[in-house]
Amino acid sequence: MRKLFVFAMVVILTIVISGVSFAEDHTKSKLYIGFGVGTGDGEWGANGRTESFDDYFEGLDSSPKVTFNFGVGGIITPNLHLGFDASAIRQQGTKERPSYDTDV
Repeated sequence: MRKLFVFAMVVILTIVISGVSFAEDHTKSKLYIGFGVGTGDGEWGANGRTESFDDYFEGLDSSPKVTFNFGVGGIITPNLHLGFDASAIRQQGTKERPSYDTDV
Protein backbone atom coordinates (compact mmCIF):
# COMPACT_ATOMS: atom_id res chain seq x y z
CA MET A 1 0.00 0.00 0.00
CA ARG A 2 2.90 2.31 0.79
CA LYS A 3 4.37 1.75 -2.69
CA LEU A 4 1.03 2.67 -4.27
CA PHE A 5 0.89 5.88 -2.21
CA VAL A 6 4.45 6.84 -3.21
CA PHE A 7 3.64 6.11 -6.86
CA ALA A 8 0.49 8.26 -6.67
CA MET A 9 2.46 11.13 -5.15
CA VAL A 10 5.06 10.93 -7.94
CA VAL A 11 2.27 11.01 -10.53
CA ILE A 12 0.63 14.06 -8.91
CA LEU A 13 3.96 15.87 -8.62
CA THR A 14 4.74 15.15 -12.29
CA ILE A 15 1.36 16.54 -13.35
CA VAL A 16 1.87 19.71 -11.30
CA ILE A 17 5.40 20.28 -12.61
CA SER A 18 4.38 19.68 -16.23
CA GLY A 19 1.39 22.02 -15.83
CA VAL A 20 3.61 24.81 -14.51
CA SER A 21 6.17 24.39 -17.29
CA PHE A 22 3.52 24.47 -20.04
CA ALA A 23 1.89 27.52 -18.48
CA GLU A 24 5.14 29.48 -18.86
CA ASP A 25 6.17 28.38 -22.35
CA HIS A 26 3.92 27.72 -25.33
CA THR A 27 6.49 26.00 -27.56
CA LYS A 28 6.09 22.31 -28.30
CA SER A 29 8.49 19.99 -26.50
CA LYS A 30 10.59 17.41 -28.34
CA LEU A 31 9.82 14.84 -25.61
CA TYR A 32 6.66 13.16 -24.39
CA ILE A 33 5.78 11.23 -21.25
CA GLY A 34 2.61 9.40 -20.31
CA PHE A 35 1.41 7.13 -17.54
CA GLY A 36 -1.72 5.50 -16.21
CA VAL A 37 -3.04 3.52 -13.28
CA GLY A 38 -6.25 1.54 -13.34
CA THR A 39 -7.96 -1.81 -13.27
CA GLY A 40 -9.29 -4.20 -15.86
CA ASP A 41 -10.54 -7.70 -16.51
CA GLY A 42 -7.15 -9.11 -17.50
CA GLU A 43 -8.38 -11.12 -20.50
CA TRP A 44 -6.25 -12.20 -23.43
CA GLY A 45 -6.50 -14.51 -26.41
CA ALA A 46 -4.31 -17.58 -26.72
CA ASN A 47 -4.55 -20.50 -29.17
CA GLY A 48 -8.04 -19.52 -30.31
CA ARG A 49 -9.54 -19.24 -26.82
CA THR A 50 -9.95 -16.45 -24.31
CA GLU A 51 -8.28 -16.69 -20.91
CA SER A 52 -8.38 -14.34 -17.97
CA PHE A 53 -6.81 -13.82 -14.59
CA ASP A 54 -10.04 -15.13 -13.06
CA ASP A 55 -9.29 -18.57 -14.55
CA TYR A 56 -6.16 -18.80 -12.40
CA PHE A 57 -7.81 -17.45 -9.24
CA GLU A 58 -10.96 -19.59 -9.31
CA GLY A 59 -11.93 -20.56 -5.74
CA LEU A 60 -9.45 -18.14 -4.14
CA ASP A 61 -9.95 -14.95 -2.20
CA SER A 62 -8.34 -12.56 -4.67
CA SER A 63 -7.33 -8.93 -4.63
CA PRO A 64 -8.52 -6.54 -7.35
CA LYS A 65 -6.48 -6.37 -10.51
CA VAL A 66 -4.17 -3.35 -10.67
CA THR A 67 -2.71 -2.08 -13.94
CA PHE A 68 0.10 0.37 -14.64
CA ASN A 69 1.25 1.97 -17.87
CA PHE A 70 4.24 4.19 -18.57
CA GLY A 71 5.46 5.69 -21.83
CA VAL A 72 8.32 8.04 -22.69
CA GLY A 73 9.92 9.08 -25.94
CA GLY A 74 10.88 11.77 -28.39
CA ILE A 75 9.18 13.52 -31.29
CA ILE A 76 11.22 13.00 -34.46
CA THR A 77 8.79 14.78 -36.79
CA PRO A 78 5.20 15.93 -36.17
CA ASN A 79 4.00 12.60 -37.60
CA LEU A 80 6.72 10.33 -36.14
CA HIS A 81 7.20 9.65 -32.44
CA LEU A 82 9.81 7.19 -31.19
CA GLY A 83 9.59 5.89 -27.65
CA PHE A 84 9.19 3.20 -25.02
CA ASP A 85 5.90 1.94 -23.61
CA ALA A 86 5.50 -0.55 -20.73
CA SER A 87 2.37 -1.99 -19.16
CA ALA A 88 1.85 -4.33 -16.21
CA ILE A 89 -1.10 -6.01 -14.51
CA ARG A 90 -1.09 -7.71 -11.10
CA GLN A 91 -3.49 -9.75 -8.99
CA GLN A 92 -2.97 -11.79 -5.84
CA GLY A 93 -5.08 -14.59 -4.37
CA THR A 94 -5.01 -16.61 -1.16
CA LYS A 95 -6.57 -19.82 0.07
CA GLU A 96 -5.33 -20.28 3.60
CA ARG A 97 -1.80 -21.34 2.57
CA PRO A 98 0.04 -20.89 0.20
CA SER A 99 -0.64 -17.57 -1.51
CA TYR A 100 -0.68 -17.26 -5.31
CA ASP A 101 0.61 -14.28 -7.31
CA THR A 102 0.28 -13.62 -11.01
CA ASP A 103 2.12 -10.81 -12.79
CA VAL A 104 2.23 -9.98 -16.46
